[in-house]
Amino acid sequence: MYDYPSGDIQINGIASSNGGTFRRVTVDGMGTIHGDLTCMDFACNGTCKVDGSLRAERASIDGISKIKGAAHADQLRIDGKVTINGKLTGEEFQVNGHLKIHGDCEAERFESNGIFVIQGMLNAGMIEVAAHGPCSAQEIGGEQITIRHAGSQFMTKLLGTFMNTHVTATTIEGDYISLEHTTAKVVRGGRINIGPDCIIERVEYKDELHIHPSSIVKYHTQI
Repeated sequence: MYDYPSGDIQINGIASSNGGTFRRVTVDGMGTIHGDLTCMDFACNGTCKVDGSLRAERASIDGISKIKGAAHADQLRIDGKVTINGKLTGEEFQVNGHLKIHGDCEAERFESNGIFVIQGMLNAGMIEVAAHGPCSAQEIGGEQITIRHAGSQFMTKLLGTFMNTHVTATTIEGDYISLEHTTAKVVRGGRINIGPDCIIERVEYKDELHIHPSSIVKYHTQI
């Protein structure tokens, strides 16, 4: 357990603060943190810019946050919009809003009911994605990976007319993989279920492979 000082940051209007180490940092208005920030609890309900890196045990973002450097949170919940220029690391992530990361994302558990764009690798022990819009990562890796489309088949077809609702990755690799509405060049793993509306160039499986008739798999092989 980190030994935090007793000081807090509370921003209710438009204000800025220097970085440092605090117990709680709360932004309900428009705040700018100049420098690296370390805290036990970070909560943003308005607009916040961290002009450095962020490290928190618990982070909750309902508004809009931009982090210039890397970010680390043991527990992170996003209901708003977050942009991270560096990498994101931690334990448990819950994404209900919009997450954009210019680097990698590493966690023990990654759950998404929103939209994410990860320009590096998404790596987690368990990955559960219910896609509400276009999601992408350069590579996706984990022990258990489940990607499904959120909503009914009717809404899927309706939304698909107006926007791309696929999850896109170059490579998806894991022990157990279950995919819907996914586009990938290579899917590699032990037990693989290719559900509806997937476009996969190559599947390499070790134990089991099931392919939904509505999906396109150009080549598959048992390794």
